[in-house]
Amino acid sequence: MPRLACVVDDDDGVRKTIALNLQELGFDTVEVADGRRVAEVLSRHPVDVLLVDMIMPDKDGIEVIRDVREAWPDLRIVAVSGGGAIDASLYLQLASHIGADVCLSKPFSHANLQAAVG
Repeated sequence: MPRLACVVDDDDGVRKTIALNLQELGFDTVEVADGRRVAEVLSRHPVDVLLVDMIMPDKDGIEVIRDVREAWPDLRIVAVSGGGAIDASLYLQLASHIGADVCLSKPFSHANLQAAVG
């Protein structure tokens, strides 16, 4: 039975590309375009891994990771960032500090994605 990955990114193209790569790795995927909807989706789907972008409007990846870690402490979380006003590594360091299991800088390779999702 395939594992389920939830991909959270406000950029449609990036989100769909990550989802397609995960499907090639044997995952079923659910896509979320808004950090505010993550808890609702996770409550309805038995997700094995969450991939979350750090920079999103309304509810950023830091808030998502903090909330998910509290409600689903054993869920594997992969933080992804291409940076913004601040270098991507700073966002990813903070993500790691608050509970992300793995951090990936955009763009990342298929092999890096495979290693990140376990």
